[in-house]
Amino acid sequence: GSPAIAGLYNNLGNCLAEEGALQAALNAYREALRIFNQNRPIPHAGIARVYNNTGTACLEAGQAGAALDAFEQALRALQAGPNAGERAVYLKNKGLALEKLGRQDEAAAVFAEALAGAEMLDPAAQLEIRLAWASLLCRRQLAAGDHAALNRTLPMLEQALQFGDSLRNRLQAPGSRQHWLDQLRPALQLAMEACYRLWKTRPDTAL
Repeated sequence: GSPAIAGLYNNLGNCLAEEGALQAALNAYREALRIFNQNRPIPHAGIARVYNNTGTACLEAGQAGAALDAFEQALRALQAGPNAGERAVYLKNKGLALEKLGRQDEAAAVFAEALAGAEMLDPAAQLEIRLAWASLLCRRQLAAGDHAALNRTLPMLEQALQFGDSLRNRLQAPGSRQHWLDQLRPALQLAMEACYRLWKTRPDTAL
């Protein structure tokens, strides 16, 4: 089959994943990879996108280990191409998989690497990386009771949330606005928890 046919299977997988048919989506991605790998020269960028989509579907299905493998395959495939923006997205997704697996130190390092290479991305994609990184730091510092570090991280999270809210307000379609609200809600709840924790540690706070 041609790369165009492989692309159709990838698009089919995306549609199935949107509908929640994750196993069917993974089957479609697997077929896309099979066809891509039959072509010479190997279309590395196309293969990388399919592996990234595979990893995203695995994360949705609660298969963090399989997701990590897919994102690492995506990054390896992309090494043959110059697209720094896509690499930053795949790194962010790899960080999410590492965090799900409890490997928080590795996840934080990967998020930081993703952010360093995110200049080529659109503002919304950059925001997703900033939210993932700042949220992970906040969760770790809350768990450790590291209030000094939390005082440094919370402004970063709040700045990302403000930027995200401004992006949401620019969107016209109600569905798109709701999507961004769903994206921002976990980080907003985390920021509120961090604010409350810091407020409780103030010496002048009477409980």
